[in-house]
Amino acid sequence: MTEGEKNRQGVICDMCTNERLDEMGNILDFLEQTEERFRYKTAVEDEKLSLTYHELGVMARRIGSAVSRRVEPGNPVPVLMEKSPITLTVMLGIVYAGCFYVPVNPDNPPERLKKIFRTLQPEIIIADRNIQEFLTTESICAGSDKKECSIISAEELVKEDVDPERLAAIRNSSRETDILYGIFTSGSTGTPKAVVVSHGAVIRF
Repeated sequence: MTEGEKNRQGVICDMCTNERLDEMGNILDFLEQTEERFRYKTAVEDEKLSLTYHELGVMARRIGSAVSRRVEPGNPVPVLMEKSPITLTVMLGIVYAGCFYVPVNPDNPPERLKKIFRTLQPEIIIADRNIQEFLTTESICAGSDKKECSIISAEELVKEDVDPERLAAIRNSSRETDILYGIFTSGSTGTPKAVVVSHGAVIRF
């Protein structure tokens, strides 16, 4: 176990007591309490990038502000990205916007992707830059009935300023029954089937 993994394990054990969990209604409460107490400890890392809890929170709030300017709370935001620290900031950013993230494997066949987007009807899709070109070339957004379905990268979103008032208003109206994320299974008929999970279900897992 690396030193970073030991630190994260200690943080999780310290934060996840029954008393603290009862105070939380949104997964972001967990993130912010952890950021406040362990801001310079490593939160997530890979061979290319390491982020402290503070850096993770700052980037997530930037992305959340950007997403909230494009998508109304309660709506799905598909994420087509390789696993990385940046992907985690995107998912948390989507939650800050009051939306729910839907990880989608970019290796899915184009027709399956179109079916997924036809189900989600997303306003935006967040994707790695190399995947953006593929989605555009294959007209993947044609699977959605939305006239405007923007494909945008995390790098673009994180450049935008944080809007604390907007994020606070979104949080104040949130509930633990709000959807945190959705995933698609193949379904017995081969048609993608969505499963959604709430904040409360994850907090008390």
